[in-house]
Amino acid sequence: MKKDKLLEVFNEVTGQFPEEFIADLLRPTGRGGTFAKRDYDRVLRLIGAVKNYSNIEPSEYGSLRSEEDILPRIHPAILFRCLVDTPNLCYHYDELSSAEQEELFNSGKWVFSSKEDGLRCWLMAYNVPESGFPPGVFMVSRNYSEVDRSILEYWGQIYQSVSVPRGTFYVVDCECEFKGDVSVFPEYNIEAETKLAGATSLLQMEQEQALAIQAQYLERTGLSWYTFTLIHPLYINGKNFVKASLGEGIDEYDNALRMGQSMGFNMAPVKICKGSPEEKSAFLEALLGMGEEGVVCWNREGIYEASENRSKTSWVKIKRSVSGALSKQGLGDTIEAFVTGFKMSKEDTSRKGLIGALEFSIYIEEADGSKHPHVISYCPGIPLEMARKITILDHEGIPTLHSEVYNSVWELDGQDISSRSLRLSHPRMKERRKDKCPEDCVYTRVFLESQVL
Repeated sequence: MKKDKLLEVFNEVTGQFPEEFIADLLRPTGRGGTFAKRDYDRVLRLIGAVKNYSNIEPSEYGSLRSEEDILPRIHPAILFRCLVDTPNLCYHYDELSSAEQEELFNSGKWVFSSKEDGLRCWLMAYNVPESGFPPGVFMVSRNYSEVDRSILEYWGQIYQSVSVPRGTFYVVDCECEFKGDVSVFPEYNIEAETKLAGATSLLQMEQEQALAIQAQYLERTGLSWYTFTLIHPLYINGKNFVKASLGEGIDEYDNALRMGQSMGFNMAPVKICKGSPEEKSAFLEALLGMGEEGVVCWNREGIYEASENRSKTSWVKIKRSVSGALSKQGLGDTIEAFVTGFKMSKEDTSRKGLIGALEFSIYIEEADGSKHPHVISYCPGIPLEMARKITILDHEGIPTLHSEVYNSVWELDGQDISSRSLRLSHPRMKERRKDKCPEDCVYTRVFLESQVL
């Protein structure tokens, strides 16, 4: 959400609360003591929690004066998520120096795990009667509502039976995935071609329909539609791993996995390699050979960077196109970009009157931390059926792009980045990322320049 729109939403949402209270919540973290976008997001997350996950009645809103008036009255599991800007994000391998790249393989402090291709979420289970809050299970997205920036919670869409023991406060970072065969999608009237799209689609359905599909799938196959692949423990019964080293979390991983499985979550581990440089290289090659995404490198001495910053001392991702010799074969990483415009098909073709190409943009982060939008490519080759769906007529009968397509995020691939314009050459659309928003499409100039061949 752009800042001008965010401020409009902020003023609308906070209007029913005292100015003194909102002023206490809004704390500047930007350069020179200015208010950053994350500061407004934080306030809106807390307001959303007050409205939906607290024991504060609307009649009490007028008496609120400070943050301390609400924190003890928000459900502890939701509050834990509210106080974090974002799950830890991976640094790009190609932004590292040659020495830093070699260290990932040569140093024992770096651990490799398989990179999953699912919906990033925090899975939370809570049952502490002494707190006065009801027990609950929550599946919280990494993103926020585009309506009011509140937390997006999806557990009601999941068909799994979970029993949370008394005294449990459990929070883990997961990838929510569909691991079955995509050929079954038509049987359930699901229009999707990838496993990621199959996972996303049910979360956007009416709850009753989503649960019915999962129940049918379980009955036919004996398998759960959703698998929660455990990424990292965040809070386990009193221990906060967000404030601990990644190594401490790695050491707790097996216990966190057992706890999740014992409660009834369909939870699976990532593949992990803690071996020698040769074993790490073989691990990466094996994953790429199986068509998997790549690896995430974990620094045992790093921390869980719960902010919008991507730290090269925490997690680094090496994706598909990087070979075992660490040489480029096309892009070392795909690009996630959002739709900002279009081009019509040529008048003398069979697709006259249909959208012919989509304009995709990203945000470039400069060395001084500033960010600005940048058109990364125009992608042609839109399937005919899709072109028909996204082309509509405006009030004057002129073909244009459907408004719902704007700002949608897609994964793009290409040959390289051009040195002059920093645009993706020979681009192609891989798949839509419904789990992401334009604010996720941030790339440093260093990374983009590393993709220039």
